[in-house]
Amino acid sequence: MRFLIIFLPLFIFRDSFSQEKFIYRDTVNNFSICIPHNWTYQTDNENPGIKLTVYGPIDRLSNKRESYNVNIVPLPNSNIDSAYSAMVQSISKRQGYKFVSEGDTIVESKKYKWLIQQHINTVNKEPMTAFIYLGYQNDKAYMVTFASGTSRFENYETLFRKLSATFRI
Repeated sequence: MRFLIIFLPLFIFRDSFSQEKFIYRDTVNNFSICIPHNWTYQTDNENPGIKLTVYGPIDRLSNKRESYNVNIVPLPNSNIDSAYSAMVQSISKRQGYKFVSEGDTIVESKKYKWLIQQHINTVNKEPMTAFIYLGYQNDKAYMVTFASGTSRFENYETLFRKLSATFRI
């Protein structure tokens, strides 16, 4: 019985989100962000926008996965606030768009803005929730979009926020 009390929590929480991470550094596009060790990633320096896409493991029960990407958008003569306004104007056109919350933070003397929104996935029609983290530097907006099915978002929001806090430009 004592064995069950001690080791059962280990088996139940083996898919915990307190996982090891490594720092991905993109020296071409001048950003870095942590990636959980059991997640996969791909880069695309030929694409004018998305530079990094990261995928979580496929969930055995739902056959779904969480993901995030880093998208760089040229916005000359702008700043973090006008870049944020342009981003909101663009994403609000998504099917089923719904604003959830927003805020800003300061990391190493640099202001970042964030937004949580919901929309419908255009491919599989699944309701999605996204945590979007935005930075601005050298006439470019750096948008990190962390996405999950709405029914699973609550399980990943803490991880998404921790990963966003590692983003540097």
